[in-house]
Amino acid sequence: GIKVSTGTIVDASIIHAPSSTKNQDKQRDPEMHQTKKGNQWYFGMKAHIGVDSRTKLIHSLVASAANVHDSQALPYLLHAKSRVRARVEHCFQVIKQVFGFSKVRYRGLGKNLHRLQATCALANLFMVRRQLLRECP
Repeated sequence: GIKVSTGTIVDASIIHAPSSTKNQDKQRDPEMHQTKKGNQWYFGMKAHIGVDSRTKLIHSLVASAANVHDSQALPYLLHAKSRVRARVEHCFQVIKQVFGFSKVRYRGLGKNLHRLQATCALANLFMVRRQLLRECP
């Protein structure tokens, strides 16, 4: 009973990584980078997501280094444009606060991308949980 429509809202959020070099290699994670947002510097990765404008369900995602511009992920995320941005911010709230994905857990983008994919799938289920429970007998 849940249908993904054609409008897409696209946004990105920075996921922090430890900038410490207190590890076995004495190096930062080479796949993570730093970026400046406002007057603040951040080190880590970016989670770019495409969200359906009506249902707020995540239908596509890309993980990149933090210094990658948001426009470079658009071809992988965009189905159609929408101007309602609050719906995509709700998805990031669920990902970061409910499922605790505010910091990376692993070294490298690949492992963190897999964790992000699983978290987005869980976030979709979390956001439609009431609809799913109504349909159960």
